[in-house]
Amino acid sequence: MDKTKNIDKNNNAYKGFIKGLTTKDAIQTPVFITYIDAHINYGENINGILELLETDNGNWEYDGESIIFNSLNSENKYNTLFNNAIENEYIINKLTKELVEIM
Repeated sequence: MDKTKNIDKNNNAYKGFIKGLTTKDAIQTPVFITYIDAHINYGENINGILELLETDNGNWEYDGESIIFNSLNSENKYNTLFNNAIENEYIINKLTKELVEIM
């Protein structure tokens, strides 16, 4: 900070830099917030799956590529959490590309 404290705030180069920085931040902020929210939601959904599997331990089995539940309620909850996590991944991937383009 000491190196920039003597910069003339009326300097056109300084003003242009600040305007560009502010504009880029204004464009990135809504995308970045949604990106972070998608990461949080993804983690919550994965955590929900782990909690469900732990809570229902003994009431489900892993069959090669599938989890088979003894309870339709647990199966529906798992499917909802899993599908939400997949949607979060889609959003994260889409917004990653957008953030790279904005930068």
